[in-house]
Amino acid sequence: FFDFTCLPTAISFTTTAQKTMKSVVVLLSLLSLISLVSSVKADLRGLRGEGDQSRELSSWEYKSDTSKSKSKSKSKKTKKSSKKSSKKKKRSKKEKKGKKKRMKKKKDTITECPREFPDDPYSCEPGLECSFGEEECCGETRPATRCTCADEGNFFCFATEACRPRPNLCGDECPLEPPLNGSNRCSTRDLTCTYGEETCCGETFPSIRCDCDGSIFSCLNTDACFRPMCP
Repeated sequence: FFDFTCLPTAISFTTTAQKTMKSVVVLLSLLSLISLVSSVKADLRGLRGEGDQSRELSSWEYKSDTSKSKSKSKSKKTKKSSKKSSKKKKRSKKEKKGKKKRMKKKKDTITECPREFPDDPYSCEPGLECSFGEEECCGETRPATRCTCADEGNFFCFATEACRPRPNLCGDECPLEPPLNGSNRCSTRDLTCTYGEETCCGETFPSIRCDCDGSIFSCLNTDACFRPMCP
């Protein structure tokens, strides 16, 4: 037969077991919740770390890009500066050459007439007049070349051609033939020379008459017997 005296103890045991089971279930659920929260936190941390890494990478890329652009700008600046320095060097060289040439010109400036004709491009003092060479004709010695220093500091020279007329034009002597065909230079003013003869009306007249004005002859045909008016 069943002992009903043990029934309350059994009931109390079952109730306590149920309570313990409930507490165990609650504890397990809390543990699972804690693990879930920790995993979520870990995931969030991982996402944050990736974001930070991406930010770091983007900042590093930006820095690298800026450094590249800076290096490019620096290279361009260095190229420009090198070009400018080369141009400055060329200018300085040209200026130095110009100064040297000027110094040479200043050193070679002629203030007095040299003994010989200046073949080299010497500079001279403006207004300086010099004569070079000699030509003898009509018993006189004359310069062959005259040079005058222009305002720019250079000699302007020309041949005098002092003895270009033939020697028989010297003094009061008339040339043997009429000074025609370009040989009409003379040196004696008021010199009159006649050539040829024409006879008419019992008189003899020259056919050609040449007068000297001091540098050139002017000749003409007299035509003395072209239309004779004899009495």
